[in-house]
Amino acid sequence: MVSPIERKTNLSTLIQPFMEAAKGAPEASVRAIVSKVLSHSDLFAGYNELLQVIENPSDDIRNTLRLFSFGVWKDYVQNQTQLLSLNDSQAYKLKQLTVLSLLPHNKVSLPYSIVREALEMEDVEPILISLMYAGAIGGQLCQKTQALYWTDCRLSRDVPDVNSLLGQVRYWRAMTAKAQEALAQQANYFEDVKEQDKQYWKHYELSSSMTSTDTLLEVAASGLASHGAAYLRRQKRSRGGLTNTGSSHFQV
Repeated sequence: MVSPIERKTNLSTLIQPFMEAAKGAPEASVRAIVSKVLSHSDLFAGYNELLQVIENPSDDIRNTLRLFSFGVWKDYVQNQTQLLSLNDSQAYKLKQLTVLSLLPHNKVSLPYSIVREALEMEDVEPILISLMYAGAIGGQLCQKTQALYWTDCRLSRDVPDVNSLLGQVRYWRAMTAKAQEALAQQANYFEDVKEQDKQYWKHYELSSSMTSTDTLLEVAASGLASHGAAYLRRQKRSRGGLTNTGSSHFQV
């Protein structure tokens, strides 16, 4: 039995004979070569490399090789009229490739429910087992939790061409710049609101302080007026008392 490491090493060379045969080959031969490649049980990558050496490929061949390079099962279901018709083994391979595409989005564990939804089928364990046997995935299946707990993905799918990757990087960089600008605007807005709120409460406290001072002054003034009136009344009574007393003790 070929070990997973040996199998991984051999995968990079498996596509080479097909690429050599496809160079300059007529369309009928190219279709036969492509069909063999799509059915190959040990091939999980190299489809895009094969496409690069085919001269003037037909649309269905180009689309199908791109599908196996970067696409998933639902892409095939939704675009069958623009693709080669797949036999059972080719459809099975596309489903295996689809599972490989799910792993980066489901760290550590891949629930069966996600695989069922992606592959549009109920019994997904055979496909997961086949990938583990092929050395593509390392891990364990758990029927109790209905999930694949994977430790590593030993095989990768084709990588899009450099221009496509650069385009995606530029797109995400532009989106990130816009997001940063929006966040900066939000931060400035909240700073303005915070400053306005600070000024409002400062003005409110000052107004409250002035109102309290005015009230105290009014109370003090009122108190002084009351004390003053009382003092005058006492003085008046005092003068009146002296006159009365004089009249009673001194007579002409």
